[in-house]
Amino acid sequence: MKLGAVISLGCGKTLSSSLLFQKGAFFRFTPIFKKEVALDESNNATLINMIWETKVYMRKQINYVDILRKLILYGDYP
Repeated sequence: MKLGAVISLGCGKTLSSSLLFQKGAFFRFTPIFKKEVALDESNNATLINMIWETKVYMRKQINYVDILRKLILYGDYP
């Protein structure tokens, strides 16, 4: 099973369709924040809130994270 990850939406469509064709795994973890956060954000409270929201999101995605972990460690998902 091939492993793929996508950072941006533009290349995601192409990559996901090529991985689907090759029967590969495709993971995209994209937490949605309650408010927009600038790329150059420096306010500690905003950054801490962003980290917290990301942790909550990743905990909700634990099944997918576990599959990804097994793919990375063992090269295939049983």
